[in-house]
Amino acid sequence: MNRSKALVLFLTYAILLMLVITFGSEISLVIRDVITEVILDYEITDVKTTLDSGEPLTAGKIYKLNPKAVGKFSEAGGLRFASSNTTVLSVATDGTITTSVKFEGPETTADVIITSSQDKDFRKVISFNIKKEYPSDFSCYHYIKGYDLNKSQVYVGMTVYPYVLTRDGTYATREEFVVEYDEEYFRYDKESLGYVAIKETPTDKTVHFKVSYPNGKSARSESFSIIPYVQVDSFDQVKILEKDAEELILIRNNVFIPYLYKDGKTVQTKVDISFSDPDRVIMTRTGRYYFTKTGDYQITFTLPNGFSKTVTVKVRNKLFLPIPNDTVIADSKEITAHTNKVVNIPFLFDDTASFTDVTYEYDQEMLELTPYRRSFSLLGKKTGTTTIKLIIDDGYDRLEQEYTVDISKIVTEDRVVMESVTKFVAKVLGHLGLFGLLGILGYNYFRFLFIKKRLLRIALMLALGLPWAFASEFFQLFMEGRGANLLDVLIDICGYAIGALICYLLIKVSDKRAKKIFIWTAIDVSGQADGLTERAREVSERIAAANPALSLPMHISLKISCQIKTKKLPQAVERLSKRFAEIPSFELTPECIEREGGVVWIRHRESEQLHELHQWVVDFFIGQYGVMPHKFDLEFAYHTSLFVGNEEEATRAFALLKDEPLPERLTAEKYVIGVSESGKAGEYRVIKSAECKIN
Repeated sequence: MNRSKALVLFLTYAILLMLVITFGSEISLVIRDVITEVILDYEITDVKTTLDSGEPLTAGKIYKLNPKAVGKFSEAGGLRFASSNTTVLSVATDGTITTSVKFEGPETTADVIITSSQDKDFRKVISFNIKKEYPSDFSCYHYIKGYDLNKSQVYVGMTVYPYVLTRDGTYATREEFVVEYDEEYFRYDKESLGYVAIKETPTDKTVHFKVSYPNGKSARSESFSIIPYVQVDSFDQVKILEKDAEELILIRNNVFIPYLYKDGKTVQTKVDISFSDPDRVIMTRTGRYYFTKTGDYQITFTLPNGFSKTVTVKVRNKLFLPIPNDTVIADSKEITAHTNKVVNIPFLFDDTASFTDVTYEYDQEMLELTPYRRSFSLLGKKTGTTTIKLIIDDGYDRLEQEYTVDISKIVTEDRVVMESVTKFVAKVLGHLGLFGLLGILGYNYFRFLFIKKRLLRIALMLALGLPWAFASEFFQLFMEGRGANLLDVLIDICGYAIGALICYLLIKVSDKRAKKIFIWTAIDVSGQADGLTERAREVSERIAAANPALSLPMHISLKISCQIKTKKLPQAVERLSKRFAEIPSFELTPECIEREGGVVWIRHRESEQLHELHQWVVDFFIGQYGVMPHKFDLEFAYHTSLFVGNEEEATRAFALLKDEPLPERLTAEKYVIGVSESGKAGEYRVIKSAECKIN
């Protein structure tokens, strides 16, 4: 392991952790379900429903299964519902079925699949036959592209759209009826699915449309004539929804028809309509328009003579109150909360509603309420009854809905087990476990970084986990039924810190048990100042002192010796030798002979080459083996030892050596690597030599 690999491993896990939190929110629930299934041994034998599968369902209607689990289970049994064909039939989490009319033919089939989160082996399939219901009585009308003209007259070139209205006032889909028309006066336009008037009718003749359903029922539209366009040269006002279009506020996805006015009267003429953002505007088959996105838009109306006028409209979302997903709560306006269990209330939102404007008014002494993007959670503080008011306000309108909240305390054994398991999985395994591993990898990376101050090093190492802890909570803002929680951030940081401490202790134990050896590197200058070597030997003999400096060739140390694991020694020697062999030779300048404690050495003038080489060796041992620099490495003295002993001996040796002449120049042409089992002076031996690069 080295610094680069440790960083890659840390970042890879951190990114995977964010992906798990973002896309794997169900993981903790799955683990919880597995644990509770083992502990409580849930078994569901059947699910009873009030909806008879033998009776066909009508397309476009809503039905309720009212499911009841049979067997051993907690609460409702954790039932889950799915549809075999969501285009035809969709089923909500409470078993509410919604059928669609979007299928070919008069009837089709779809299955509702029921499973359980508590009993993984349970599965029940209920098949339903869905039939379209055609009206026995309906009326036929027509729209005209761009305007609701007098229905008795249509201009040549305009498009007419026949439609039907059922007895209950709803529109029938175009695919459900057949249209008959006079081809002498109309041309069918496939692109717009309408009928273009191509010829003026005589004054004594009118035309109409006839529509028919598959059940044989039919009806005629109102009769009308076709006339040429009225020519006008200008208009002074545009109205939409009977209001001046300039700065009008429209609701997104609501259809409208613009009208032109001159001198307070409507203008019926041929006009070209263009939009500032046509990709966000839809023209319906009935000739109406609607916007698909909110924002400010410009609409330009141009007459055949070139006269035009541009108006600006503002489009906003339609305002709806959020409806609880639980149909019982939605109908009764009553919520059951508990003092020892968090209850989550998810919403069914209309897709045109704004989710960000929901606020709540409630008694904070009775309830603890946490809002989320599409839900809110409740935790009772006191038992009793209180209220919650839901408010949605977009700056234009304000809607309110009040719910009664009955707060009680759950004491059932199953609930206590479930709550304990949930908290254990979510908090201990989910937060401490995941971020504990991140802390292990974080410390593993930081041990290859040198920071002089220890407290700063610890603070920065812990700070490395902060962005991921906050990011994990930020991503949960966009997850259904979840939200950010400062307590979870603190738990994440604690998990990260615990993981870092575990890694520190494991490395400490591993280092104590591992066999280590001292390694030393230097520039070999032997043969370039042999006179000094001989003089040092004579001085040592004269003062009758052992001199470990003479056990090695004359050299200039590149770093204070350090310990590495013995098994890593061949790798370190190979990498150091390869690096030394790539360094061009350079000159060294001896400055003076001086004493430092018990050592007499030749101090060499610091140079750019020496400094870069020393720094590379220090960084090499940090980045590859996590060896922090010795305090002498931080202000390193480049020297060649002539005598090593105690201070008294060194003082006598210095007096005899201080005036010895020094060579003007030395050349760095060769490097040596030595080792020692004890690290004591005189016990190092050279194990590798490396010739430098020839200039």
